[in-house]
Amino acid sequence: MAVGAMDVTVEALFRSLEISELFLSEPCADVVNKEVPETCSNQNETLPNTPGLLTCDYTEDCSGIECCMVVDFKIVTRTFKLWFKVDTSVYSLSLGFGSVTWTPSIFTFPWGLQQSQTVGDVLKIRYAVDKIGIEYKTNLEVDVNIEGRYLSIPILNGHMFQEPTLDLSKPFSLPGSSVSSFLSDVGYSAGNAVANITQQAVFRHYGIFDFVDLTCDMAAITSTTSCPDIPLQERDGVRCAVNQDCSGIHCCVELDLLVAQRSFLLTFKVDPDDFEFHFSIANKNFNVSLFGVPWGLQQVASVGNIFKLAYKMDSFDYGRQFQVDFSVSITIDNIQQDIQLLEGVHIITPAKNSNGPGNAELLSFGDILATIKELPSTLRKEQILPFVASELGMEVDDLRSPDEWAIELDAESVPDCPLADVSKNASSSTKGMIKCAPLSYCQGIKCHVILDLKVVQPKIQFSFEIMPCFPNFGLRLNLENMQRNIKFGSTYDIRED
Repeated sequence: MAVGAMDVTVEALFRSLEISELFLSEPCADVVNKEVPETCSNQNETLPNTPGLLTCDYTEDCSGIECCMVVDFKIVTRTFKLWFKVDTSVYSLSLGFGSVTWTPSIFTFPWGLQQSQTVGDVLKIRYAVDKIGIEYKTNLEVDVNIEGRYLSIPILNGHMFQEPTLDLSKPFSLPGSSVSSFLSDVGYSAGNAVANITQQAVFRHYGIFDFVDLTCDMAAITSTTSCPDIPLQERDGVRCAVNQDCSGIHCCVELDLLVAQRSFLLTFKVDPDDFEFHFSIANKNFNVSLFGVPWGLQQVASVGNIFKLAYKMDSFDYGRQFQVDFSVSITIDNIQQDIQLLEGVHIITPAKNSNGPGNAELLSFGDILATIKELPSTLRKEQILPFVASELGMEVDDLRSPDEWAIELDAESVPDCPLADVSKNASSSTKGMIKCAPLSYCQGIKCHVILDLKVVQPKIQFSFEIMPCFPNFGLRLNLENMQRNIKFGSTYDIRED
């Protein structure tokens, strides 16, 4: 790009004034001075509005101002952006002129005392900021001195600016090697002007700012049920209670976060209805399918940058009992504190509510087949019985033993029985998932629904049988070990025509 004679002259002028860094500053246009934003606490605080010299306007969130300033260097006139902002996303003030920026830290700023920044011998920016609650009272003045021509321009005179809304999606890391050293460097104390914002920064550093205020009340944690198999931890800062149905526990745990003490609700629950277990801290919830549990091995879930929830489970009695370890740990500055909430505790799954054998959904297998399409190959045989029973609205004892799953259908020869065709069609239309055979004398049909669980293939057995003889004239439905008889009538009138 060709450099014009004027550019060379201006660059030489800026160099002689020791303001070379301003030569590449982007020019600006007069700022439209609009109404004071509603977010500003004082609607009467106006800003400079002198086109050709200085025009300013508030940012939309009233966290600062943006200006365009005209400077006459005799041989050339240049425009420069000027701004002041409160930026709590990085916990600093931002002051700038042209291509030069200053970002003093909010944590160590000398509140109420006048500060100054200079650019060469031409420009001096004098400012003072006082923090009042969540507002920043600011004075700002610019002095320009070009070869003896001195101009002082007041811009802010006690104007109040707001802390902008925090964007929680932006990560933040504290400066320094540890939280403790950071707090020492900034002279943190609970009563100083930036105590709240220092806590906010630490909580963001921990990655827990979105739930740090979702605390629990120790006094509200009480047990109304006795569950002898679930002993509760007794220690300072921990209060636990068993769930009403003895399916788990809920605890209020007090933790030292260095800048504050916080109490969080932690829960653990076995849910046989969904064949899952759930655990949580505050509003962070985790759901784990019992089919995917690596039995006997500890698993860890991280929450933020400081919490870990650890669990270990084992299954007994065909999934009706679970041995559980559950703990929370907090790690700050490489120092870890472990709090064990459950250790070797046996949780007996509560019975699922069921409408019993008469439930009209007992013969519907659509939901079962949809649920088991993608099950892990680590599935244990003992887990299948409670799962299938849960899906069918039955009890585990209503199902046949897994040893009987290998028994094939006893397909008798029933000449001229139309149910033989039904049996063949059922197998072909389901690609072998459902296999049927007619019963003796063509009085009904017996079927196996083959559930492919990758490591085993249980056969859920059901049959439909007509009872043609009195006094039990009707239907007999069998699903596994459950039976239901449906009579066609209780009174019969037999007469001869």
